[in-house]
Amino acid sequence: MTLGERIKALRKIKGLTQRELAKKVNVNYTYISKIENNKLKKGEGPGGKVIKNIAYTLIDKNPDILYNELMVLAGKISEDFKKKLLADKEGLIQNVFYKKPGKQDSPLFKYLRKIV
Repeated sequence: MTLGERIKALRKIKGLTQRELAKKVNVNYTYISKIENNKLKKGEGPGGKVIKNIAYTLIDKNPDILYNELMVLAGKISEDFKKKLLADKEGLIQNVFYKKPGKQDSPLFKYLRKIV
């Protein structure tokens, strides 16, 4: 799954249009469209602030988990998450993912398993 596919799926679940999401995230709706349709050129991808705003708009419970997943899908990872990961890699994976059914298939989980 790509960053765009994940955002599009969550946006639809939340019942938002691209324009509504763009307004909440404070970007142009055409930018959301380009993200969702993987039409951005290299280097044009959303930064951490935009990704965080998207995550916090699309999910009410534990938005930091979605934020980190989106950062991984965008080819980025937050400094805070890196620190947590390096401090207790296995503990983080155990606590966040093994206790939640279905999380083992997420891109973030697969990324974490590769680097642990």
